[in-house]
This record gives sequence, C-alpha cells and structure tokens, in this order.
Amino acid sequence: MRRSSAQIERLIKDFVIECGTREDVFRLVDVVYQSLEDDIALDPERRKLLTKERRHYAPNGLMLSDAEVEASRLASIRKRINVIESQFLRNLDEENLCLAYSRRTQGCP
Repeated sequence: MRRSSAQIERLIKDFVIECGTREDVFRLVDVVYQSLEDDIALDPERRKLLTKERRHYAPNGLMLSDAEVEASRLASIRKRINVIESQFLRNLDEENLCLAYSRRTQGCP
C-alpha cells in the first residue's frame, strides 16, 4: 500500500513538473502579460494574478534566454530528485529503527 502511494505521489509530482514547464502555455501567459502590461483596464486583482502566473514559470527556466533547453534540463533534474526522494522515503518506511535510552536520560524531556 505504501509503495503504491509513493509511486502515485511521484507520478503526480512529475505531472506538476510537466505542467510547469510547458513552453506553449508560458508563451501565451507572457503574450497576455506583455500586451496588458501598460493597460490600466485590468483591475489590481487580475493584474496580480497574471503577474503571479507569469512568475510561476521563472523557477522552471522558461524566462531564460535559452528557455527550451534549460526548461527541459531543469525538468529532468526535478524528476530525478523526485525519484531519489521517493526512494529515500521508502527506505525510511522500511527501516525498523529503535532508540534505546539509558538510565541517565530518564526524567529528561
């Protein structure tokens, strides 16, 4: 059960990474941002949402000059980190760790 849960969690994280590195969606958000940058017709709440959505793609490498190469590289690195993280968590789950306390520590919080 835990393995299935960990595998599903890893798949969901990979999907989120894929969504965050979609260059076509970023280009669309960026075009809207650039066209509305000087437009005062947007209310502050929508302007803030658009700015946050555009900034969401920055950590994924899509705002870099060589965005396509960097974004795919960052995505593969993040996926590798997800695999390592799930392996680490699986190892923790399988470990039967027992802590033995001596008499000296009795009464300590």
